[in-house]
Amino acid sequence: MRFQSIFAFVGDSSVPLLGLVEAVEFESANLFFTPEKAEKMKVLKSYLCDKYRNRSFHFHKLPSMNDTSLQVAAISDTFASTDFFERGESAVFVSAGTSTMVLSMWYHARCRYSITLRKELHFIISDTNSSNEKTSLILDGSKLDLKGILRSRGWEYDMEKRVLRSEGLSLSEAVDASYSKETGELSFKCVVSEELEHGEKIVSFMSSLRKEFGVNGANYIIKGRLTQREKNLLSHGIRHIN
Repeated sequence: MRFQSIFAFVGDSSVPLLGLVEAVEFESANLFFTPEKAEKMKVLKSYLCDKYRNRSFHFHKLPSMNDTSLQVAAISDTFASTDFFERGESAVFVSAGTSTMVLSMWYHARCRYSITLRKELHFIISDTNSSNEKTSLILDGSKLDLKGILRSRGWEYDMEKRVLRSEGLSLSEAVDASYSKETGELSFKCVVSEELEHGEKIVSFMSSLRKEFGVNGANYIIKGRLTQREKNLLSHGIRHIN
């Protein structure tokens, strides 16, 4: 099945969106984002447009996720002022961390189909006109790679030196970054050296990574001794191993 348009929110994790683009055939994608993610949209747009030149990508900025009523109104205004319904079938994509606004988008987009991401890289296309009609798409994990996933968010990883960096943010200590082709998950691991007192710096860096790549579909591990103060600074989703 090939869609004229798909509609999706840009969530914390980059893997679901990139997996969607690889797994589903479509002509244009309308991607909605909030001010919290505006800084990275230029990088994401450049990445998608460069890699998928036979498709078009349109970005729509919404109010902050802290103001639900304004978001709903903005979604309504966007669909009312833009001709999304000229021809062809369309679908709304639902992924973890973006479901809050999807019902509003679905209502205003008038889509017959929904696309959901189940475990790992398993996509389900559902026909709202028929509760029994579902299409299953399992993406080959090798269609994505660590370099591309990181690049879509403006990050680079030197595997030889084990250095992970983005504009204005890097860590001198080694970071093990990996991507699982089986599960579609990212993993970031950093070891705290007993000789150096740099635990707080590593915790801060891991918190920045968590903000960039989200909790769903990514693992963050710090191994080694941390002080109680440093443990108190650990964000949800960052695992500490002694």
